[in-house]
Amino acid sequence: PRVTVCLIHRNRPAFLQMAVDSLVAQDYHQMDIIIVDNASDDPDDAVTEVLSKVEELMSGVGGRHSGVVIRLRVRLTLAEARNLAASKARGEFLLFMDDDNAAKPGEVSTLVTAALAT
Repeated sequence: PRVTVCLIHRNRPAFLQMAVDSLVAQDYHQMDIIIVDNASDDPDDAVTEVLSKVEELMSGVGGRHSGVVIRLRVRLTLAEARNLAASKARGEFLLFMDDDNAAKPGEVSTLVTAALAT
């Protein structure tokens, strides 16, 4: 089954890169990644740079995972941002993460195995 990871981000490009890298390294391949940039306002444009790299990574060119980056201009509550990501999900299962979370190796496949066993 397809898993959609809903990842919420704001103003922490280094953490976002870490989180995305941990997802791309997963051993589970039926996965989409939806990143909601919750109105980042980084004056150094580091956020824009990382988001652009992530969009390129998920564009399907040489990548295993598909995904989308939703860039908000108005900041939402965390719940609203998560609900927005969930509304765009295509997966049978959803995994919610924040930008300061790193998925452990095998985390997504463990989630799917456990969900199918219950």
